[in-house]
Amino acid sequence: MGPLGILFGCLWLWSMGGVVERELGSLKFGLFLLSVTLLSAAVVVLGGAIVGIAPMLAGLWVLLVVVTIAWGTRYPTMPVTFMFVLPLQGKWLAWVSVALLVFAMDYRLAPFLVVPLVLAHLFAADKLPIRYSARPVAAGPTKRQIEREGRYFDDVKRREREREERERLRRLFERSLIEDPDDRK
Repeated sequence: MGPLGILFGCLWLWSMGGVVERELGSLKFGLFLLSVTLLSAAVVVLGGAIVGIAPMLAGLWVLLVVVTIAWGTRYPTMPVTFMFVLPLQGKWLAWVSVALLVFAMDYRLAPFLVVPLVLAHLFAADKLPIRYSARPVAAGPTKRQIEREGRYFDDVKRREREREERERLRRLFERSLIEDPDDRK
């Protein structure tokens, strides 16, 4: 991982991680990253011992993918440009990041590394006993959004009725200006 990789990794962590940190709070976000780091290291060492290879897990990539999974789980339809070119939704960006991580690793260790990734998704989806946040996963509009939308549509309907009434009065006025042929006699 060269200087450019570190720069892009930090930018990625700043953009995706910033959103996740604001939702979790700094302490909970730090504990989330620490637990993911320790769990990833443990499963890769265990996988290396089972498979019979000396595993190496270095760099920011696991953390970046886990943060992206948490963000993509919370904002599945949020549009993002991947690599500044490819427009993707949050859920697809999470899948692409998982695929890139799995293909970058030794194929024998990839099944073991899936464990922290799945746990990160379950945590962000609030499907674990440890709650992600008090705010539910983006499942639909909030009560405030529904009320705002209702006020907007009520205002649109009111303006339509006013426009129709002005048009009716204009036509009535124009008809009153038209001379009646019987009045000429």
